[in-house]
Amino acid sequence: MKKLFIIVLVLPVATFIMWRFLVLMIPGDEHRYVKLDTSVSANSSWKGRAKRIGSLKHDAGVCAGGVCHMKPKSRRHKYHGLSIAGDQFFLNGKPFRILGGSFHYFRTQPHQWIDRLEKLKAAGLNTVTTCIPWNLHERVPGKYKFSGRWKLLIFIKLVRKMGLHMIVQPGPYVSAEWDLGGLPAWLLHDPNMKVRTSKYPPFLQHVERYFDQLLPLLTEHTYRNGGPIIGFQVEHEFGNYGPDDAYMEFLVGMLAKHKLKEMYFASMDAFSPEGLRRGFHADVLATVNVDDNSLQPLGRLKKLQPDKPLMVMEFSSGRFDTWGKNHSSTSGTEFYRTVDKLLSLNASINFHVFVGGTNFEFWNGALFGGTPTRQFIPTTTSYDYGALVSESGNCHPTKYKALRMLLTKHKLVSAPLPHFPQNTLKGAYDSVPIKDVMRLDEFVKLSHVKQTWLSRPIFMEYLNISSHGGQAFGWILYRTSYDFGNKISIDGVIHNRAHIFLNGHLVKLIYNRLMTNISENILVDFKYMKDKGNVLEILVENMGRASNRMLDVQRRGFEGNVTVGGKLLSMWEHVSLDFSAEFIASVEKNARWMPYSEQRYPSFYRGQFNVRHLHDTFLDMRRWTKGIAVVNGYNVGRYWNVGPQQTLYVPKPLLKKARNEIIIFELEKPGDKLEFLAEAELNDVTLPST
Repeated sequence: MKKLFIIVLVLPVATFIMWRFLVLMIPGDEHRYVKLDTSVSANSSWKGRAKRIGSLKHDAGVCAGGVCHMKPKSRRHKYHGLSIAGDQFFLNGKPFRILGGSFHYFRTQPHQWIDRLEKLKAAGLNTVTTCIPWNLHERVPGKYKFSGRWKLLIFIKLVRKMGLHMIVQPGPYVSAEWDLGGLPAWLLHDPNMKVRTSKYPPFLQHVERYFDQLLPLLTEHTYRNGGPIIGFQVEHEFGNYGPDDAYMEFLVGMLAKHKLKEMYFASMDAFSPEGLRRGFHADVLATVNVDDNSLQPLGRLKKLQPDKPLMVMEFSSGRFDTWGKNHSSTSGTEFYRTVDKLLSLNASINFHVFVGGTNFEFWNGALFGGTPTRQFIPTTTSYDYGALVSESGNCHPTKYKALRMLLTKHKLVSAPLPHFPQNTLKGAYDSVPIKDVMRLDEFVKLSHVKQTWLSRPIFMEYLNISSHGGQAFGWILYRTSYDFGNKISIDGVIHNRAHIFLNGHLVKLIYNRLMTNISENILVDFKYMKDKGNVLEILVENMGRASNRMLDVQRRGFEGNVTVGGKLLSMWEHVSLDFSAEFIASVEKNARWMPYSEQRYPSFYRGQFNVRHLHDTFLDMRRWTKGIAVVNGYNVGRYWNVGPQQTLYVPKPLLKKARNEIIIFELEKPGDKLEFLAEAELNDVTLPST
């Protein structure tokens, strides 16, 4: 009787606990379960989070555009996708207005995805737009990875559970101010490579192999198959790059080959009629991008497609930052006025970007152009963008409220919106003293660092490493030795920023902004010379590849000739400093760490700190000069004291209770400690970029 009583009492409780546990588990793409942080605010209770996620199974959310947000669907029912009748979208036979927000899953840590999706939904939007960077998922030729940290299918499943739709941009080129616009750098191992064209078959072959891996994963998540994906964007602003009808036909054919039957979109920069016409394809709905209060692009779109719905695929809610330039910002008043006009025209709209993010690791892109012509302008680590939801998850104080007001004003929400979301908890930790240092030349002595000997320096992409894909990111060190001479001449191409050392002393810093051939003559002080055995080093930083133009020539490193006293130097050691996970692990475990002392040579600096309460924080780098920061083995991005960005965002999921470790790779002048702040500093231009 006693055993029966225990079973009756314990079994329901155990069943309830198991149900609660499973509610918080999101099915992964490898038939596993991955636990995610589901909180909207750091103060949310576990019970509240479980209740909220569980309710997604039954809650259709608010209604927008005349149709409620999608309920997770049973695959037993047949669903008709997005269609067009006159100037109106229909979804499953009902009138539908696309109200979207761009959310780059690869710029936000996965444990924070739910928080950002909930804020997108609470704003009154019904659709998530995202792009898929090819270089994120095929980092080495022929090795595809859709799991790991950036689990694409988990993100898609989360969108579905949230009752939202999706428009996906599968590439191969996505722009997004991402390194090489999402194209993998290993393409440039081929010296003849031409991208975004039908005229170079090897490029198309690479695209086809990649799409044959990616697109079948997306098929089962389309709306017709019970998933959230209602459309696919073909390429990006191709009218600015083309014309090449055969290339667009090839991409549309790849989507059709894999039975992706949802609607196809083209995103176009329509500030000239020619650009709009060049990107047009008969089987693809043209949309336009708008980044100010000018509505001319919509007028041009109406002339091109008089009997089709109007859609702004990218309405710029802000602007990204570039190093050495003033922080970009947009007025909440101007935002309200322009969005009000767009909605009055019955246009569908996608806010780009709705969720700001971070260019972790070395993923930042760059602009190639501007004034003077062909100027190289790298983007910052922060991709906050002045978005409606910031890099760290804060709702914009004016734009977010304005959007909710406008959707209510235009009767695009037929139920009261949820309460205004709380911002995530943030705070500062105690300062971290630097305890250890290791010079780069000491680290390079280790045998596991990738080294290649060649007669002359070549770009990092040309190295025969990584399955003949070359080096993609980080720094490359070129090193040789000679007997005597203090007149050094360098003639060639340096992309992007080089430190020239002789016997460990900095003798020249070159930042090639114009991406042209350079010719430098260096007269070295005799105090840095040896009678023989002088070691010359050229350390070149890849500061990010352009994402907007001249993509075929975005190789990084140094290629050219170096002479001393007129004599050509040969036999160069090439040392790959790619800062991969394996590279960082070897730095952490290295036995050559020494007690801290300030170095004027590129070095690693290390400090530890303890954490009792976890929250988002910002690493203040104003005491330092230029380099990267690694937190618990993860590269949180670049810093540079020229600004405007002076802090690095450290998301809560990267920290752990008890001891945490920070390693700084500093190129020039280090600080002696690290400070944390409770808020970002993104608007402080201090020095010209050199």
